Amino acid sequence: MLTNPIDNLYQAIPSNDVVRNSVFDYMRAKNGNIVAVVDKKKESVINYIKQNQKGVVFATLTETGGLDVANLKGLLLPGRINYVVMETGNTAMVKATIKALLDSQKTCQVQLVILEPNSTLDTDEINFDNLVKLNLMYPSVTRESSEAGALIFKKNTV
Repeated sequence: MLTNPIDNLYQAIPSNDVVRNSVFDYMRAKNGNIVAVVDKKKESVINYIKQNQKGVVFATLTETGGLDVANLKGLLLPGRINYVVMETGNTAMVKATIKALLDSQKTCQVQLVILEPNSTLDTDEINFDNLVKLNLMYPSVTRESSEAGALIFKKNTV
């Protein structure tokens, strides 16, 4: 647990690293094989994983920065849940990763994971049904809800 620099300071929202660590702790608790697909532009994520999450293997990228699909598929283990942590804003890499994981579902159990919101997944180019098929998992410190009780609460607090 992080210590606060001020005695009477309480952090109500966990830091990004606390949230990320929780996701990795969950995947390890499920005895998951964790594979990371991270583009070169996400250097902070690469450094975080290398420094804090030992045992995570990175999928190889091509010389042009694209995903080496054959390498990714080779890193997936049958008979075990494979968590593929995808961190990229590159639409082509997102699509290649999703296609590779859908193809791999025939022989492996796979689940797609993102560590933070990814606006690329909200575009028309990405089929929402495929994200559902891959059981997209992502951490959130807030909970959006359209349930009646939540809507009443929101209406009364705005």
